[in-house]
Amino acid sequence: AEAARSAAVAQLRGDGHRAGPTTAAPALPSDAPGPAGSGSMRTSVAKILHTRRELCEDCPEEVADSVLAELVDGFLRCSCEQSRKHMPDVQTLQAKLREEDRLRNLQWLVQACCTMNFSDSVLFATVHTFDRFYAKCGHRVPQEDSPRILLGIICIALKNNAGQDSLSNAPLHEQLAHLCHKQMSFRDVVRTEFQVLSALEFETTVPLPLEFLDTLSVPLTSPAEDPDCSPPRCLASFLLHLALFRLTLLYRYPHCILAAASIYVALCNFDAPVTTFQALLEDVAFACPELRSSSHLVVDCARHLHTAWCEFAITRGYSVPSVLGKFCGRKIHETALLTPPPLTALARPVATLAATFGHCDSTGQGGGGPPESNAAAASPGAAAAAPATAAG
Repeated sequence: AEAARSAAVAQLRGDGHRAGPTTAAPALPSDAPGPAGSGSMRTSVAKILHTRRELCEDCPEEVADSVLAELVDGFLRCSCEQSRKHMPDVQTLQAKLREEDRLRNLQWLVQACCTMNFSDSVLFATVHTFDRFYAKCGHRVPQEDSPRILLGIICIALKNNAGQDSLSNAPLHEQLAHLCHKQMSFRDVVRTEFQVLSALEFETTVPLPLEFLDTLSVPLTSPAEDPDCSPPRCLASFLLHLALFRLTLLYRYPHCILAAASIYVALCNFDAPVTTFQALLEDVAFACPELRSSSHLVVDCARHLHTAWCEFAITRGYSVPSVLGKFCGRKIHETALLTPPPLTALARPVATLAATFGHCDSTGQGGGGPPESNAAAASPGAAAAAPATAAG
């Protein structure tokens, strides 16, 4: 997708650049929609990107985004498959890393990313790689080694994001030295990085909840503005941040479902029209065709996110102070951040869809089984990560 976008920008600017053999976009699945036009595009995301081609003719960067319309459907489905393959086993992770140690590292990580102005991509990639490493490590890692491992994983995340997320243009070794207050040499960080890469078999660029959020929230954002300028998108990002601190919730559902559920709660909070919910649920159903009832999963996950939000509000955010400091006042007004909608608001859109179209699931396949059984079947290790949880 990036190769196609870069080639389109170059062609629109007239510089004659063409993508070479090494930059060709990967082939789409045989059942993925082809580039024949909007008629072959299944998701609302693809259709909206296609319409932007005519609306943004004066801006090459924005017109280039319309190229993604031909790729997003196949990308979304392939990303769902890859994401599930790389889910860490929660039971193994809990046996090797104490919850209080993980939470302490996460609090520091969120604050550090805010201080260094690292993007959310670096934050989510670091958390996911950190959890995968501990789940795959053959032995219990001493707690005193966690800061070193975390710094090595941040190094990996910065490299994967091209190092463009820092507050300054400082070299990578200077950024890492600033993070650890020069208490660790760059050589030690690189050695740790290699240790992590070896444990993960060098598979570190896997689809994350944030990427699914960015894709599924395209209908809610404008290409000319920062995604956080969209209130529903910003609120959904806040809910995903809360999920990072709840291990069983983070890996209980496929990440596409988790991202869709965060958008679902945000749309409920802003009382969005039912057609917006319908488009979201249909996009998820297309992306995850193997799930028997993706809509039920989205709503069930939304209830758990709502519970996390309510508990955050009860403590006025001090249960997760790093998230409070990141969002309160700067991205979301404090009143909105500490006032979740009632639980009954989550059931309203699905009830309306069921009354209008005769079913809850946008695939037209009916209920398909209880949400809990779907969650356990959809995510590796989910059965161990699904204790009874209050619904509000």
